[in-house]
Amino acid sequence: MNNYALAELVSSVDHVDARKRLQKCIFLLQEAGCGLDAAYYLHLYGPYSRDVSSATDLLVSEGILEEKRGTHELWGVQYSYRVTDDGRNRLKQYKETSDGQREWNNLQPFMDKFAQLAEEDLWILELASTMGFFFRHKGLPWPQAKIHTRRFKNVSPARVKCLDEAEKLARDAIGGGA
Repeated sequence: MNNYALAELVSSVDHVDARKRLQKCIFLLQEAGCGLDAAYYLHLYGPYSRDVSSATDLLVSEGILEEKRGTHELWGVQYSYRVTDDGRNRLKQYKETSDGQREWNNLQPFMDKFAQLAEEDLWILELASTMGFFFRHKGLPWPQAKIHTRRFKNVSPARVKCLDEAEKLARDAIGGGA
């Protein structure tokens, strides 16, 4: 996992609410071609990466990211992440090096996409990343990826419209044709 890229992405938005949101955003960016180098597998809540989790923990322990623990009325404990002032200074210093400038340039095309994903409804983001996993990692065409996602996530008939939104988000985020 590219720790610099993770910190820089979080720094591009005010904060990222929820570990799950961070996981899904990073997954979709990586599938869109961002060189984040995280291994993912399919988990109950969609694609999950120990690499992203470990990198996040490391950045918190190094004081680059701040982790705030809060409570959400539906999901219980929820964590929020933001880059610390020290983290911003360290990112700025690294960006002034040739390696840092190269990494910054590689990351630039994905910054707006990350900001958009970080604002998405968490359920839609979870569905979109799961659909993207079936599309990219299982090689299913979009219609089949959508069916597998509906079954895997046990989407009720009343919420099936969410799958249409999720498919649009996944296609917009990672591409991959019709």
